[in-house]
Parts: sequence; structure tokens; C-alpha cells
Amino acid sequence: MPTYKLIQTLSASSGNVANFDFTSIPTDGTYNDLVLKISTRSTTTGGNTDNIAMTFNGSTSGYNVCYLFHNGWTGGGFNAGGLDTNYHGGWINTNLNTANAFGLSTVYFPNYISNSAKAYTVDSVQANNATGTNTQYNGMWSCAWSGTAPVNRITLTPASGSFTQYSVASLYGIKSV
Repeated sequence: MPTYKLIQTLSASSGNVANFDFTSIPTDGTYNDLVLKISTRSTTTGGNTDNIAMTFNGSTSGYNVCYLFHNGWTGGGFNAGGLDTNYHGGWINTNLNTANAFGLSTVYFPNYISNSAKAYTVDSVQANNATGTNTQYNGMWSCAWSGTAPVNRITLTPASGSFTQYSVASLYGIKSV
């Protein structure tokens, strides 16, 4: 049975922060996989949703993403997208959304210390029931990064603005026993 162990939690406990930068990721075989739990809100007022840009080892290239998402509020169908080159880490609620509501994401990184390209998945939800702007997005991304070095750094940055106070991200290592 897999065992989860908290590696690090980063938070905007006393004000807004530009990013969350996980730099203490063991690459010595301590863990097989990583899981990242994210609860964030953005300072941007440019729309009802913002995105998390997620990079590995400081690289902003070599990413491929396929996605499936649903706007649950309107009852519309699922939308699927082909490959793009964004480095997506989920959705964020913005300051136009319901007060104190945060976007939630889970990112799973299997075999993050391999010497080959890395696959990972993202599950995310963002909801807003503020007057006149009712939205709810649920999404899943199947992702790949072409980097062959073990992942020793993960950086999360809002596409615009900053993470607001009380945003938090926790990184867990998973070891099969």
C-alpha cells in the first residue's frame, strides 16, 4: 500500500505572493511518485478564471497538454482539446469570483526521478456563484514534459496577478511499501 509523506507546504499566510517554489524535492529514490494539492485564488480581476503556470526544474519549454473540461454551470457538454504547449497546473479563482472561494487542483507525478520524459495528470475545479457571473469549471489534463532530468523543483505561478492570502500548496512524496 502506498504511503504519503508531506515534503513541503507553501502558503500565502500573511499576504499575496508571486509564486510557490518547491525546491527541496528528494531525487535519491526516497519516493516513487509525487502528489501536489493546490488551493489558490488570484489577485487578477481580468476574468472569472485564471490558470496556474507550472514549471519543472526552471524549464519553460518541452510541455505538451491534452485536456477535457466541462462548464458545469450552463450544463453544456465536455470540451476536449488537442496537444498544446502550455504548462498547465489547474485553474484559480479570481477576485471577480465569490469572496473567499479558492480553485482546487491535484497534480500526480508518477516516476518523477526517471531519466526519461515525465508524464503527469492534473484534476482541477473552479467555481463562482457571484451575482451575474455564475461559472463552474471541472477539468482534467494529461500532460508530458520532455525533460529527462529528475524533477527537483516545481514552481507554481498565476498566469496573471499573484496568489492571494490563504492560498496554499502541499507537496507529498509517495513510496510503495
